[in-house]
Formats: sequence, C-alpha cells, structure tokens
Amino acid sequence: MDYFADTLNDIEMAGGLTNGFDNASRFMIEVCNKIALPEHAKESLKVAARYVKNEASAEDLETVLVRCWQSIDGRTSEFTDPKVAAIRAVICTLYPRDRQSDLFTTLGFFRDCAVTSGISSDDLLAGLRRAFGVAAQPAVVADGASPRR
Repeated sequence: MDYFADTLNDIEMAGGLTNGFDNASRFMIEVCNKIALPEHAKESLKVAARYVKNEASAEDLETVLVRCWQSIDGRTSEFTDPKVAAIRAVICTLYPRDRQSDLFTTLGFFRDCAVTSGISSDDLLAGLRRAFGVAAQPAVVADGASPRR
C-alpha cells in the first residue's frame, strides 16, 4: 500500500493543494535538509526557504535553479543515482508560486527523488502530514475498522 500517495490524495480531495504551495515548499525543504547535499544545493535550499518567507525573489530562485540544473548536466535522467536524485529533490523546491501548477505531480516526483536519496518513506509520510495538518490526517473507515496508517 502506498500511504504517501493515499495521504497526498486525501490532501488534494480536502482542497489542501489548491493553495498549498507554501506548505508543500516547507515540507520539501525540511526533507531536503536531511539529505547529504553539496554546498551549492544547501545554499539553494536557503534561497527557497527565504522565498517561502517572502524574503527572496523569483529571480533569486531562478539563479540557484540554473546552478542546480548545471550541476547535473548530462545526468538529469539518471533517476537511480542518489546524488542526482538529491539535486532533483532540491530542484523541486526552486520553482516560484506562479509556476507551480500541479503540486500533486511535483510532490509525487519529489517523493521518488527523496527516497532514492535515502529518506525513508515513513519520514516522508510524517513530514507530509505535519506540513498539511488536518487535510493530511488518516481517513477513518466508516465500518469502525482501523484507519489507514
């Protein structure tokens, strides 16, 4: 069973992704901070965190986004390489609000990158639930059975 995808679906059904850019960004930044990253990627995360707090511009994001893409040039499709996946996870945090049209797809891809980078599925699920609060709580089964994980 894919608890992350189920929870993400619950969030979307509750409307949590409609205006969830900042929650999604904080979640992804929190996870990326647990990944072993090269210095330029750590600096990029700092810019992403400042952007969420309205302390950095879309242009600032663009600058570090280009640097991250350049760092994996020629290897961008090597999805099983943990180092490439780590940079791709960071890249997910570097798009501005107005370009983030499909958070569901972004978060699904981010999950794959994070897991390849060594983050456990349980940590991802817990972080997603923290970031989205009530919209991410496990569903209660109507017949009184135990809720999903």
